[in-house]
Amino acid sequence: MKSPMMKLIIPTLILASPLSHATPKPPVIRNSPLQVMGNEGVGVGDGSGGNTLEEETAAKITKQLQGYQLQLQPSLQNSTQINPSLRPHPTLGKSPIRAIKRWCQGVSQLLVRYRATAVGMVHRGGIQDIPTLENAITILETTLFSVLRSVDLSPGMTGPLTHTLLVRAQEYIRSIDQYRPTVPSVTTSVIPTLPKRNQQQKAFPVPPIDLEIDPIEEYQTNMISFLNSKFNLLEKYVSFIIKTEMNLDRPYFVDYWFDYSQRFPNCYQDCGAFQYNAFQNRYLDFAADLVRFSIDHFTVGGPRIAPAGNREMVLKIIQLSTGYAAHDIAITLYGYAMAQPVIDLSEISENLRFRNAGYQTYYNERWIFNALNEELRCVIDQIDRRAPQYSCQLVYFGQPTSPCGSFPMDPGFGSGCGLSQ
Repeated sequence: MKSPMMKLIIPTLILASPLSHATPKPPVIRNSPLQVMGNEGVGVGDGSGGNTLEEETAAKITKQLQGYQLQLQPSLQNSTQINPSLRPHPTLGKSPIRAIKRWCQGVSQLLVRYRATAVGMVHRGGIQDIPTLENAITILETTLFSVLRSVDLSPGMTGPLTHTLLVRAQEYIRSIDQYRPTVPSVTTSVIPTLPKRNQQQKAFPVPPIDLEIDPIEEYQTNMISFLNSKFNLLEKYVSFIIKTEMNLDRPYFVDYWFDYSQRFPNCYQDCGAFQYNAFQNRYLDFAADLVRFSIDHFTVGGPRIAPAGNREMVLKIIQLSTGYAAHDIAITLYGYAMAQPVIDLSEISENLRFRNAGYQTYYNERWIFNALNEELRCVIDQIDRRAPQYSCQLVYFGQPTSPCGSFPMDPGFGSGCGLSQ
């Protein structure tokens, strides 16, 4: 009998497609933009042999992960077994649950260590220094890829929740890298312009204005914005993985998924010593926190909400996060009870996917972050209260309505938080 976690599939929903568990390729670490523009003296190695920061970091992490590597594959006795050829640490014993928990803890400790290294590097070098930002991002990216490679997961299997978040990190990185500015091919250009004048202004002629545009300066400004946004994403996401591993994965998810769900087919009714209700509540909190992650860290301001960094990158982050959250809620036993938040999150993710592909899915692009903030705050509130009552989505074409307050693009329209008409 299948696990209760995988029983419920909500009909008519288009959720985020499962990601492949194939080990991704290492990140392509580019030269610093300042190096591209001629400052070849800026380096990232230790000066002893030409090793890059990526190679040095990967080598350190590989060494530190010795004894933690796991191969998860189907077993008649349990859902996983340790690959004996990997020679696990002596303290692992024979329990695969203990081995998986030890891997989760080791990954969390490494993420804490290298996150602190990257944050300290940025604090010392400053958020306006491109080589510093590039190096800090390299450390975080290399850490995420290296710890992911320490687990060999058989096709079709679900690993610990920490592993799932590491796989998703690769999708975040791949998606936002498409917004990286390109290096200009020219240095400077002068564009003469002549302001338009009507008949009355002819008596007071205005000379042409020379606007000097420096492509390299503009490129550096855009690059600094991009790198700050990417560093912010990686740093906050690493913190999210650490929090999830400590509060949900190790104390609840691993025990349920790899042990109790196998021994108790009706675990949601009778799960022995396992605290199933506490686990499900923690899991819903995890899904709500994933939605908060995209709003709290990547939007600022009020009453008009603005993106904290590159606009298109932030919209992509929200698209991915809402799709993942919808999927995470739908596969739990709360799937039917939380059907409305799942539908809202799925459709918000789909609207953003079409919008990011060039379609007009929002009533007014100027207020898109206000609309998303209002919708997602409403969804989070319903998940937190475990009491979904109505759709939180706004109507983007025609007359916009909102069950959770007035829509800022139409002052005075909509009042209170009630049922949609």
